[in-house]
Amino acid sequence: MLQEILDLLNAYLLGEVPLELLEGWLSGNLDQILEEGDWDATVMVDSLDADIAEMKRGDLDEAGFKERVQEKAAMLQKALEGV
Repeated sequence: MLQEILDLLNAYLLGEVPLELLEGWLSGNLDQILEEGDWDATVMVDSLDADIAEMKRGDLDEAGFKERVQEKAAMLQKALEGV
């Protein structure tokens, strides 16, 4: 699941996936992620969801959101390379 999340984040950063699709994928796959019991994926999705909520409240602009997504993608890439 982590590779799937990484692919989605990279697609968003490249402009291939709009924010709405990223948000929809996260909410649509949350149950599956929770059922799989993948703690790392759950933490990542929760963190992304919190960032999206912060952006919707106006506490985070899109540039700041993209910066956070870049950081998360880099962390995921590093974690997956260690596997």
